[in-house]
Amino acid sequence: MVNFHKSGFRRRSAIPFSSDCGVANWRMIDLKAWAEYVVEWAAKDPYGFLTTVILALTPLFIASALLSWKLAKMIEARDREQKRKQKRQENIARAKRLKKD
Repeated sequence: MVNFHKSGFRRRSAIPFSSDCGVANWRMIDLKAWAEYVVEWAAKDPYGFLTTVILALTPLFIASALLSWKLAKMIEARDREQKRKQKRQENIARAKRLKKD
């Protein structure tokens, strides 16, 4: 079965060939039809395709940047805390040495 999308591209329907097809076979046909549609869309309208892909991925890039920034801040805070604890331990050890002398 062939449908025409509103953009004029021909695409295949995701309907299985027969009613006795299993769910796995239906999903495979659906995925294959979708992949063919995407490849055809990318070939016929590359700028529209790239624009759509970039717009779809932008929120993911922003989320990734925010999470990376938060992770960097957490690592810096942990390093500062470790440095502070180490300095405290050194001061305690120095004070114990001075008491012994």
